[in-house]
Amino acid sequence: MYEGEWVKCPVCGWHWKRFHTGRHAIQEGGIKPSKGEFSFHKGDPEADAFISIRQMPGGRGNPETFRESARITLSESKGKEEYTSLRNSLKEKIQKILQILKD
Repeated sequence: MYEGEWVKCPVCGWHWKRFHTGRHAIQEGGIKPSKGEFSFHKGDPEADAFISIRQMPGGRGNPETFRESARITLSESKGKEEYTSLRNSLKEKIQKILQILKD
């Protein structure tokens, strides 16, 4: 039977495949890692988008669809009232995670 292992982000709930043991992996000698080693260190919370503003011009196959036109970092969002509930929910989730990981 084939199987795989995914990491589920405790903050956002998205999954990232760590490895799988599918037909091709078995033919190549065992476990096959996915797109590189998973790490929660990826990204920079100081510079990465907290809010990504994207173009939505419509039209099937339009290369401009979902192209990022602006971004708001986490720091920049502090001055914007409309993101208060998002920031608070992120803060609460991180506090719960830290409580679980506490030694």
